[in-house]
Amino acid sequence: MWPRLRQAAVIAVLLLASILLSQDTATSSGGPVAAPTTQAHRHGGAATDKTVRAAQPQPFAFANVQQLAQERAAHDYRPMPAALPAALANLSYDQYRDIRFRPESALWRGQSLFEVQFFHRGYHVRQRVNIVEVTAAGASPIAYNPQSFTFGPLLRLPKAAANLGFAGFRVHYPLHSPGYKDELIVFLGASYFRVLGRNQHYGASVRA
Repeated sequence: MWPRLRQAAVIAVLLLASILLSQDTATSSGGPVAAPTTQAHRHGGAATDKTVRAAQPQPFAFANVQQLAQERAAHDYRPMPAALPAALANLSYDQYRDIRFRPESALWRGQSLFEVQFFHRGYHVRQRVNIVEVTAAGASPIAYNPQSFTFGPLLRLPKAAANLGFAGFRVHYPLHSPGYKDELIVFLGASYFRVLGRNQHYGASVRA
């Protein structure tokens, strides 16, 4: 159990650390990261998931995270742009819950026991979180794609921006049953997170 949970923790740390790379690009340019040229991740010549990635991964190592942290520590805090269409910013709780991620669009779908799904921005979770996948080839930003979500009948939204970004992510893994991938780790917004242990159920949520 513990090696698998440690692997999940490493996945979460890598995803969170890689956010520094994407945020640095956004703040240095004064605006959101431009939507990258994208491609489906492929294995054996066939697409195995529908997650949209940058076409050319950028070099990345832990030294990059250290360098970015040092550079940021030397300057005043610069918040990420949080502009959001009013139709999303003013959603009610029930309307926001009507936005659901399509499981078939999950990162690593069909490639690993782990899958990563993303949260849409809206309601109280308006801050943009850029997600970057780190592999041996380098760092590839995960591009927002409205087709990765379903928008239920409670919503009357205008056409979504092509580069809206995400509010957070969650990691799924078959912790209790091989036929069902539990919501193992969740990070949403700046301070909300929760982790599920074997033979446990979610209780009180935590905000740092």
